[in-house]
Amino acid sequence: MDYDLVEESNLQRQIIHSEETLGKPKSESAKEAIKKLNSICNVITHNVRIDSTNAMQIIKDYDIVLDCTDNPATRYLLNDTCVLLNRPLVSGSALRLEGQLTVYNWKGGPCYRCIFPKPPPAHTVTACGEGGVLGAGKY
Repeated sequence: MDYDLVEESNLQRQIIHSEETLGKPKSESAKEAIKKLNSICNVITHNVRIDSTNAMQIIKDYDIVLDCTDNPATRYLLNDTCVLLNRPLVSGSALRLEGQLTVYNWKGGPCYRCIFPKPPPAHTVTACGEGGVLGAGKY
């Protein structure tokens, strides 16, 4: 799921995309890359921005949700929707030289909001597109 188009600045940190897919919807670019790796994969794309009007409808059809967002508002929305639907949320994030991978809401375990009850003030958050992601990459 993504509503955005592949841009050159995405290539160093979103390695599922390539120069050949610049300008394409990210969801379609990712689908093409996955199908090239394994043609029997069933890839369903959602070329939309997730928000409070469509989150429940989209997420209800899946057993697990992978959060690769770069903003707190969407992360909290995914968390809250997964809690309501009793779905685990796998959250991956990276900024500069640091990264984390966490599973929330797994078999009664804590959710994202349990650990971070209040979203941070917007002016204190740096998105990966602004702060950058450095580390292992495709060379």
